[in-house]
Amino acid sequence: MLTPDRSEPSSPTLVKGTVVRGYLQALDKLGWRNEVLARASRQTQSDVERLPLDSTWVSVTPIEELNVIVGALHGSEGVKRVAKESVNQAVIPVLRAIIEGFLRLFGATPATLLSRMAQITASTAKGVEYQWTSTGPSSGTLLIAYTGRKNVPIEQFIGTSGTIEVVFDLCRVRGRVSEPVPSPAHPGFGATYAVRWGDAA
Repeated sequence: MLTPDRSEPSSPTLVKGTVVRGYLQALDKLGWRNEVLARASRQTQSDVERLPLDSTWVSVTPIEELNVIVGALHGSEGVKRVAKESVNQAVIPVLRAIIEGFLRLFGATPATLLSRMAQITASTAKGVEYQWTSTGPSSGTLLIAYTGRKNVPIEQFIGTSGTIEVVFDLCRVRGRVSEPVPSPAHPGFGATYAVRWGDAA
């Protein structure tokens, strides 16, 4: 089990405090919070006990560690469930106006959102790069890379599969996202996803 590399002097991947709060709310909703935090490091337990203000930028490392623990306890599907629920709890309410604006202007399809992930998430995450490549009218591949990082836990990428499912819900389409495939061009810090929706799913 690969745990987040705390030897990095300062993780360049940051999220807003509301993201951490949403993750904990997701654990609460699933009834997993106590068992997950009981297995967390003292540092992560301390970080979680001192919840930051929603508008504060904080390291993503505690969430990465908790994702690893969820994976050990509940498998990949558990990681996806927590990630999807946390986005619905904390991120969508903050970004709904931006998302709905894009869908009105450019069309209510997953491609509209997946091709603009950097713009959509700019106010809630830093240090993450996105690259969308269309492979058809209802399909494409999404590359996600944590810039300046090394040894990002695979569970972090697995969780992203769950967050992509939120895009399907927002666009009211049936869709499918693959498991993350490590990117050779971004060893240890990037992965790609094959995404399909509608008749292509």
